[in-house]
Amino acid sequence: MRILPIPILLALLLSPAAPPHADDQLTGTVTYGPGLPLEGARVYALEPTRAETLATGTTDAAGMFTLTLPAGTATDPLPATYVHRITALYPQPLQDGLRLQVHFTAPPSEKALPVPEIFDITGRRIAPEAVRTAGVYFLRLRFISGQTTPPRSFVQTMRGIPEIILLRTEPTVMGAGKRSVAAREIRLRIEHPNFAPFETVLTVESGTPVHVEAVLNPTTALLTPTATRPENLLFAITAPPDLLALYFGLEQNDTLQITHLLLQQGEQLHGVVFNERLYPIQWIGDSVTVAVRRLSRDAFDPSRTFLAMVYQGTEDTLTLDLSDRPLSEVLDRFENVAGQPFPEARSLADAFPTWRLDSLAARAYRPTDEREGYLAAATAFRTAYAAWRLKEAADTLVGVGKQLYGQALATAAKYLVQVAAASLAHIVNRELGPGNPNDPSQELPRLPVLLCRGAAKYGLCHYLFFRYLGSSEPCVSFCKTSLRCFSDICQPQTLDMQRALALREAY
Repeated sequence: MRILPIPILLALLLSPAAPPHADDQLTGTVTYGPGLPLEGARVYALEPTRAETLATGTTDAAGMFTLTLPAGTATDPLPATYVHRITALYPQPLQDGLRLQVHFTAPPSEKALPVPEIFDITGRRIAPEAVRTAGVYFLRLRFISGQTTPPRSFVQTMRGIPEIILLRTEPTVMGAGKRSVAAREIRLRIEHPNFAPFETVLTVESGTPVHVEAVLNPTTALLTPTATRPENLLFAITAPPDLLALYFGLEQNDTLQITHLLLQQGEQLHGVVFNERLYPIQWIGDSVTVAVRRLSRDAFDPSRTFLAMVYQGTEDTLTLDLSDRPLSEVLDRFENVAGQPFPEARSLADAFPTWRLDSLAARAYRPTDEREGYLAAATAFRTAYAAWRLKEAADTLVGVGKQLYGQALATAAKYLVQVAAASLAHIVNRELGPGNPNDPSQELPRLPVLLCRGAAKYGLCHYLFFRYLGSSEPCVSFCKTSLRCFSDICQPQTLDMQRALALREAY
């Protein structure tokens, strides 16, 4: 064994060692939607210039993660290197106040502030004034020398034109190919299969805890309006080859109130009226009318939904439980009833695994850019739920030998299944248009109905519609006069917003 000379050994023992540097910890919380924790998101801490992975982790059931960053090495700093680069965009996502802080570095020769350039998700350059709606955008800086920074993404979650604030920063001092342990930049990236990725650049100082609050947005972008609409038409959905869904109602205090839906598929035209909680309270088909009734003046009780149904002159009643359910459960059951999958609705249910029917209804009444999308989704899921329960009841009756009643319910369920299936298939990743986006000059579809406002049945006066196909039957045989009720015996009408509102008040 070779023994070092005494002077060299003493020099090694007495020379100051490089100061130890403990690993840094980076913690954070990942949420989505209305502040709900997102489990299973992958979190990456990356070296910002070389994209080297420094640490990875996964969020737990509370949406939290902890990353342990490898220790840096203290070195003598080398001269600063100036590059054209955006070092941080804050806040991410862009929310309250709409003030976007852009931190950047540039060589000292670039005296003037750069000009921000914004691009949409398709790569098309847009004016800053065009950034009005929620979505993912990209920003780069163009300097007077002609140099540009690499683009950086940012997410906007509310309506309004953002104010861009440019902040010049000093570049990070480099040393011996490694960052100084005193302060270093980390690029944090969070990914989840059902959400748009979140990315930001952080400055981590040795020994100083860093906690990140990240909000992810679903990739299943809901419907977005694209054109003006005629009076009382909230929005329309078209899908090839022959689907046209028209959502009617009124706008009050920056929120939308849907009254009824007309769904045209080829030669068929269905009508559904909704109450203020987005439950279908009447649907009108070629041979069947189903009306949700209250047995008293008490508030509507979804757990005891009372239905009055008229089918080919036969009148029956039924009580269904339509109380709140998870979106995934409703979709599972309805796919079995309809005999087909609904991938767009499934992507929405997967993106919000804890959401229920009431969650969608609540979002539909918030004044956000996606209110039309939530309104369409809420009515689609509510209608699918009613169709599933009605079909379930029809099968039960047929199974116990009540063929006529079961057939009547099955026919009513069939119409509602068609409406729900068409709506669920087109609630996400679709653009909304005016009355008829394919031909704006074409007249909107009109649903002719017979209004039966008459005899007190089931404790309340009747107010319901029958589809008018040139004959007043079976409306006349069902609708009777009463001294207690103002009577309109099978009066021809066209279903519109005012009549739908009157039905909502009367049911």
